[in-house]
This record gives sequence, C-alpha cells and structure tokens, in this order.
Amino acid sequence: MKLKTTYYYLVAWFFSFAVYGDKLTFVTQHFAPFSYEIGHKPAGPAVEVVNAACDQANIKCEIYVLDWPKAQSRVYSGLTDGLFLIGRNSQREKLLHFSAPVMKSEYGFFVKGDKRSSFSYESDIDGLRIGVYGPSNTAKSLMGLNKSNRFTVVMFPHDEFSFLELAAGKLDAVYSNRIVGQALIYKLGLSNIKYTSTHKSINYYIGLSKQFTDEKTAVRFIKAVSEIKNKGYINKILSKYTMDDFTSDNNFIVE
Repeated sequence: MKLKTTYYYLVAWFFSFAVYGDKLTFVTQHFAPFSYEIGHKPAGPAVEVVNAACDQANIKCEIYVLDWPKAQSRVYSGLTDGLFLIGRNSQREKLLHFSAPVMKSEYGFFVKGDKRSSFSYESDIDGLRIGVYGPSNTAKSLMGLNKSNRFTVVMFPHDEFSFLELAAGKLDAVYSNRIVGQALIYKLGLSNIKYTSTHKSINYYIGLSKQFTDEKTAVRFIKAVSEIKNKGYINKILSKYTMDDFTSDNNFIVE
C-alpha cells in the first residue's frame, strides 16, 4: 500500500511538471478592490489577470497576499519572482521587468464633505496636513507635488488610518488612489468624505525581478500578458467587477 501511494504521488508530481514547464511565484497586497483575500485565498481582478496570463504562458503560478513592505522585500531579495499591482518609477525600472499596463486609475485628494464645498490642489493646498499611505509609489507622487514645502505630509502604514483620521478632523485631506479610497470609504462606513480633485492618472503593471527570475520565463509571462490584453480577456475579467473606470484597454496613459 505504501509503495502504491508513493507511486501515485510521483505520477502526480511528474504530470504537474509535464503540464506546466515552469513556475513563478507572485506577491500582492490587500489592495481592495484590485486584490484581497477571501477565506485566506487571493482574489480580485488583479489576481484573475495574473492567473489568466500564467495559463496563457503555460506557467504554474502561486500568489500570496502580504503586507506591502514584506511583499516588496521578498521580490527584491529573490524569495519571490514578481509582484502586482505596481506603478512605474525609476527605482523599480532598475529592478523589475514590467508587463504591459493591465489597469488604470488616478491619484487625487479626498476631503471632508462638511468642511469644503470644493477643493483644488492647485489653489487650496497651502498649509494643509495631508495623509497618505507609505512608503509607497503614492507617497512618492505626493512628495513630488510638495517640492516647495507647500503642505505637510503625514504618512501612515495602512490606507485605513489616513481616512479615519480625515473623518475625525485630524487631517485636512488624504491623497490616495481614487478607486481604492472609494472602496475604503464604503468599507469603513464614512459618510462625510468625498473625492474632490484629481492630480494625475496612473497605469498599473505586473513586475518580475530582473536579477532573480529566469529571463526566458519572465519574457514568456510578459508576452502572455500582452496576448490576453489584446484578445480582450483582461477587459472581460474587469467587467465582472462592475468598475468601469479601469476596464478600457484604449485609455492607458502614454508614459
């Protein structure tokens, strides 16, 4: 009986590699509504896009949801191959292969609705205390807007903290991904916060380590992302989530 069990295990192991010639591991963060966990399993449109690209490339993939600092550390230290969703910046360009853009959104400002009938970051930002999640690409974007020290940046280790502080009147504004911010407002039941001013549009990508990931496998995966995008598969995935803001393949930002 023991020999038979071992035999079946070896057969299953062999066929798993016969079907999938290569393997990639990915990490993402709790980044609702793009990626999250349901019953300790990765879920959300971004997770579905990665899995679809893996199927297209005939690559076995594993995805883990971690805190963002830990997720990035695993990729940059070689413990994991790739991460998503990410924006592009000069530091990441040196370390990662980037897929085609798979989703889009925008960075902007949330304010308390009972205090400001309107808000423009171009004219109303001086002297404010503005919360942001960081360290992150979002925080870097806000820092870039503050080169003349027009306002005070207050950085939080979790997105929720900044929105709760804003709702309590301890911040003047929060700088965030619009779609993520609106999902948090709904989750936290905050009725006195509104999105009021767009700063910049952004693309989101999937990244793979240049140093630690097999280059041929990385190229296959990145090619597969472009293939499923061009075939309309990504739009089909996103349309299931009824978030039209980032479902159009034709409106990605030129960088």
